[in-house]
Amino acid sequence: MAVGLAACGSQTGATTAAAGGGAAPAAVTSSATPSPSALAGKAVDAKALAAAIGKASAAQKYVHVSGNAGSQAVSGSIAYVGDTVRSHVKAGADTEAITIGKTVYLKQGGKWKKQAPKSSSTGMGAGAPDIANLARTLGKTVRNLSTTTLAGKSLTHYRSTATLAEITSAAKTKDARELLASVAKMGITGYTTDLYVGAGDLPAKVTVTVDGAPAGLADSALTYSAWGTPVTIKAPKTS
Repeated sequence: MAVGLAACGSQTGATTAAAGGGAAPAAVTSSATPSPSALAGKAVDAKALAAAIGKASAAQKYVHVSGNAGSQAVSGSIAYVGDTVRSHVKAGADTEAITIGKTVYLKQGGKWKKQAPKSSSTGMGAGAPDIANLARTLGKTVRNLSTTTLAGKSLTHYRSTATLAEITSAAKTKDARELLASVAKMGITGYTTDLYVGAGDLPAKVTVTVDGAPAGLADSALTYSAWGTPVTIKAPKTS
């Protein structure tokens, strides 16, 4: 999630990181997240929380996302179609990215170009939007900090801190390990993820703080809305 953003560090990077991609999450049998009042201030099971959020997100199929990736304003939509994630995201005034599974189409200067297939093996190339694959990016421990209100809705605030070493140790593919190795060379040491989750295990906001980020690489804050409102995302014609 955060690695895809941090590894790029530019307007293009912000867009492709926010664009999402990869396979849709497999069906899970996890129950809903525990009662916020019962867990406030306590650690919760990261995998169970991520599974519940992933299941709820994929069931809705569609969501709108907006916010910032570093200094760039981003907005767009995500669709979980069959076994793939599709997204269409805009960053700044002149950059767009459409992702169909692992394939990214980037628009700059008015022309669409197909990029080399990207790896989603870390679960991080999606940036915050690929919320259904949170299990790959959260640390082993997540804390339920409190309940809060956003846009009139009651939300549970969770926080996860994952070191780069922890993420690397969990990486299962060569592509993932190579990506993480390049991130380590930048001086990045880890990520702090704050999740604001509402009714039905649907996230309303996700922020990612990059620990040890060099100049030019910044944090992200994205909000999720219009869950379940259909959108159509197709591969563009390329030049």
